[in-house]
Parts: sequence; C-alpha cells; structure tokens
Amino acid sequence: MTQSKNTASFFDTQYLQNLMPNRYAFDMSAVLELYRKNVEAFTELQQVTVEGLQNVAQCQSTLMNELVQQNTALTQQLLGEGTPEEKVARQADLIKTAYERSVTSLREISDVVSKTGTEAGEILNARITDSLETLGTVPAKAAKAEKTARKAA
Repeated sequence: MTQSKNTASFFDTQYLQNLMPNRYAFDMSAVLELYRKNVEAFTELQQVTVEGLQNVAQCQSTLMNELVQQNTALTQQLLGEGTPEEKVARQADLIKTAYERSVTSLREISDVVSKTGTEAGEILNARITDSLETLGTVPAKAAKAEKTARKAA
C-alpha cells in the first residue's frame, strides 16, 4: 500500500517542513528527537515507579508475615504455662518487640517511597531541563538553515 501526499507519515520531517511557512520553520528532526527522548524518559520514570511500588509491596508483605508470626507467638505464650504475672510480662515484651519492628518496617517503607519519589523527580527534572534547552535552540537552528538555504539559492 502506497502513501499519498495527503496521508504522509506524521514523522516524515520533509513533509512537515513543506506544510509550514518559512517564518515558522523548525528543525523537525530536532523536534522529533526531543519527542523520542521524552518518551524514553517517561518509560524510565514508569519503570522506576513500578519498581518502587514492588519494593513497597514486598516490605508490606514482610511486615504482615512478621505480625502474623508475632501474634501466633503471643497466643502460644498466653496459652502456655506460667503465672498470670509471668504471662503479662511476656505479653508486654512481645508487644513491645512487635511495635518496634512495625515502626522500623514503616520507616523502611517510607524510605522506599521517598527514594522512588526522588528518583522520579530527578528523571523528570533532567528531561524537562533538556527539553527546554533543546526547544531554545530549535528555532535558531532552523533560522540558520534557512539563511544557508537563501545564500545557496
């Protein structure tokens, strides 16, 4: 199947150049390269986010497993032998240990979320900065190319 002039590929830079008046001339290859880099950055951003979410889910799963084990141990301690005073003392120790581990696990989860957010922010910041720098040079490159074309004509 062949393409007509009316259905030319969107990424055909020569076709797009011919559609625009010279005063709006852009280096379309630079614009398309910018778009490609943006897509790559958002793909990397998505990968970092998914990995971060997987790490959070793993930490939460570990925390839940530990809580179940601790509750099982607590129940066994309460049903075991000993005086009521000994059982209360053991229960207090187990609850304290479980609480401390839960706080530590929540800090770990918070650190993973923070690290993921920082990485994502760095990716976005780098991409936006590069995009703005590139956009600033595209019209200048096009104007230079147009001057060169006029001199050659």
